[in-house]
Formats: sequence, structure tokens, C-alpha cells
Amino acid sequence: MTNGASLEIRNLTKRFGGVAAIDDLSFDVPQGKTVGIIGPNGAGKSTLLALLSGLLQPDAGTIRIDGSPLTAHRSRNTAHAFARHGVRRTFQDSRLIPQAPVSEHLELAAPAPAWPTIFSALFRRGALQDVRRRFHERARSVLSGMDLQGTFTRSGRDLSYGQSKLVELARVELARSRILLLDEPFSGLAPAMRGTMTDMIRGLAAEGRTILLVEHNLPLIQDLCDRVLVLAAGRRLAFGSYADISSNPDVIDAYVGH
Repeated sequence: MTNGASLEIRNLTKRFGGVAAIDDLSFDVPQGKTVGIIGPNGAGKSTLLALLSGLLQPDAGTIRIDGSPLTAHRSRNTAHAFARHGVRRTFQDSRLIPQAPVSEHLELAAPAPAWPTIFSALFRRGALQDVRRRFHERARSVLSGMDLQGTFTRSGRDLSYGQSKLVELARVELARSRILLLDEPFSGLAPAMRGTMTDMIRGLAAEGRTILLVEHNLPLIQDLCDRVLVLAAGRRLAFGSYADISSNPDVIDAYVGH
């Protein structure tokens, strides 16, 4: 089982020009919990995920993973530093390479220690082949759990939109991620694949992973999330259980409207 990690956000701020996309935001995510992130368009949801994965650098504030500071506005802290702490993310749109087979996309997710060094691969006959075989067995098992058994050797261009999003989630799982940042994973999925995605996220949560989930479908947020963060204009509007935020008049006004 892969354990999650705790996440602590304090006074996080990101500006684009004079506009604050994330404005003095603070919240905590305990290890192994699933937090839904909701808000109207332009609330700062995707910007927040980019900051939490190191793809963007904040102008102020701190990010701590298991108590270790990752003050990303210091130049030495990049997406690589976040990845070393077990942070992985998916995107709203598929980022698969069209000509690359699914097997190679999944190999990119293998934790670095799983692969032999160049020296051992050259001088220990069959070392690389053995590692790849074991990883491929695990990858095929994960794909089978997603009803994607026949996609292992297919290229990215040959997958449906829904299949490509599931492959991206498989890649995150195979990376033994501790913190998963999922940006609208259900967007554009057919009902059957939506059920598969739901089962996969539930399974990852059951393994103890920490998950942040951006999603517009409120029943899915209610079903999957322990807590819900509501953003409006980059600021924290509410943070609590689904029951708490769904009865909050400020949330109803900003997110649902009258």
C-alpha cells in the first residue's frame, strides 16, 4: 500500500499582472484524505493545482508536504522537487504523445529506483529486460482493472478521449504517488468510463493516497470527497464537509447563484 502525505498551505498567492489568481489562500489536507475543489470559472482551481505541483511558482506563501517546506517561489524548487515528494497530477485534457504506445507512457511513470543504472544495464545481462517485464506485468494488471486490457501496445492517437484520460490516471497510480492532483478527470467521459474512473479514485483513496480533485459535478464531489474547498476569485470562500458547504449561503450565492 502506498501511503499519502499531509499537505499544508499557508498564505499562498499567485498574481498574473495585477490580478490575483490565488489570493492569500490557506488550508490543510491530512494524509490519506480526499479534498474536492470547486468554484465558478476563473476561481483559480487549475492555478492552484499548478502551484501545488510546482509547475507555477507562487509570489508568496508556503507549501509543506509532511512538514517539509517547499517554498516554490525560491528558484531551486521546481516540479522535480514536488515529484520527489510524491506529487503527481493529471490535466483537463489528455497529454499523451500521439505516436507513443501506451506501454511507453506507463514506463515514464515507473519510480526511478525501479530501473537499473546504465552501468548495471550494460554489464548485468538481462537486468533491464527483467525490470521491464516486472513493470509491464504490473502495468497490464492496472489497465485490466480499468477495462483497458487491449490498449497496452496501442499508440496514443488510437485511444478514445476517455481511454486516454484513464491511461493518465493509470500512469499516476503506477508512479506510486503520495499526493494526486486530479484536474477534472471526469470531464468528457461517457457514463461507463465515468464509473470506471470513480472506482479507480475510490481505490486510490482506499490505499491511503492523498487526493485533491477539481470537479464541477457536485454529486461526484459529495460521493468521493471527505472535505470540500470552495474558491471564489482565488480566495477561500468555504472549507468543510459537503453538508457544511452545500448549506453555506455564500457558497450558494457564488457557485450556484439564485
